Amino acid sequence: MNSQAELKSVLPVTPERTLTTRRWRGYTLDQLRTRRALTQACILVEKNRLTSVVNTLKVKRTTRKDTFKKIINALSAVDYAVLAVGIVRRVSSIVSFFRGNKRK
Repeated sequence: MNSQAELKSVLPVTPERTLTTRRWRGYTLDQLRTRRALTQACILVEKNRLTSVVNTLKVKRTTRKDTFKKIINALSAVDYAVLAVGIVRRVSSIVSFFRGNKRK
């Protein structure tokens, strides 16, 4: 205890020191109301931000689906036939390659 008294006598008295040495007695009603209002405002702002983020994600997802539908609708029967022939050629060349290796 003696060392604490000596330390206090050596340290200069500053507003920070006097605030820390005083016993804290809690918030006043006005401070509590202010903190509550600030917290509610922060919650409201965050809710609005999150809903806007979710809405933009929904819009992006629907645009991707719409884009895919537009591409599918734009293709005609001739385009499908050309795609099918290309796929069959690739698959048949792969199959013939593996069959040729098995025979040897």
